[in-house]
Amino acid sequence: MYSQLRMKPTSPEVLLQHFDHHTCGILSVKDGPSENPWRTLVWPLAQDSPALEHAIYSMSALHGSKGNRELTMGGVEHARKSMKELVANLNNMHVDTGLATTLALAFSESWDEHSKSGISHLRGARGFVSKAVNDQKNLALVGPSDIRRMERLKFLCNTYIYMDVLARLTSLEETDHDVDHGYFEDIMLTVNGPSGALNEVDPLLGCAYTLFPLIGRVANLVQKVRKTDTNSITLVSQATELKQLVQQWVGPNPRLLERPEDPSSEVEHFIQTAEAYHWATLLFLHQAVPEVPSEPPLVLAKRILLF
Repeated sequence: MYSQLRMKPTSPEVLLQHFDHHTCGILSVKDGPSENPWRTLVWPLAQDSPALEHAIYSMSALHGSKGNRELTMGGVEHARKSMKELVANLNNMHVDTGLATTLALAFSESWDEHSKSGISHLRGARGFVSKAVNDQKNLALVGPSDIRRMERLKFLCNTYIYMDVLARLTSLEETDHDVDHGYFEDIMLTVNGPSGALNEVDPLLGCAYTLFPLIGRVANLVQKVRKTDTNSITLVSQATELKQLVQQWVGPNPRLLERPEDPSSEVEHFIQTAEAYHWATLLFLHQAVPEVPSEPPLVLAKRILLF
């Protein structure tokens, strides 16, 4: 009798429970009762958006699939329904809802073992990001709803930066735009404000929010390196300039950071992770352009592992 009443793993109720108990925690370094934006800022939008609701179900199913064919197929089906709703309501969809939907689909695709990296959905997110940046520049704060929307756009734009940069690092698929001219910096400055005023840990960027634009530029340079047999003087010059910028990067002061509610999250861990990113970027750059003088790769690797 119990087995007959048990819900299917692809039912909305089960997927939502997995989203709440597992997927949300994976998608944020802070998972306290009221500080995970996927619960507090994104899920409420899904109440009025079938596109976002299906995207979240898809993301949860594929995150929990681990080779389970039923969950994989369920995740793919929810993604199909989400994209259908997204296309049908594109002109009437709020920017934050559209951006949240495309990012959830990108995560979903990146967890599908039969797919690539989520880059196709990140391309779709790019248009929403441009609108979100314009909205942030023109948003006049009137009441609590405006402040909440500003927080949501900030979180979603930072999530986009995180995903786009990691896709450049981990995928051989060609990205379709250049980020050498302050693309990520402009987004980050608009939605976060001056970097010196930041005193919180970002749910995905952690303490490395000002480093990620540089990582994106390094990854973009490496994509150019892959296309050539030898590194030109121009490439070496660009790599030298980037190396100096990465070397000069300094993370936030730990004493000024707000401690998260989540008892399993420590500010020291966020600082160490940011430093690991820092040195890994220098190692990545050295591997691509060895003509630029650098410490030996083994030294850099040991430093990364230490952090």
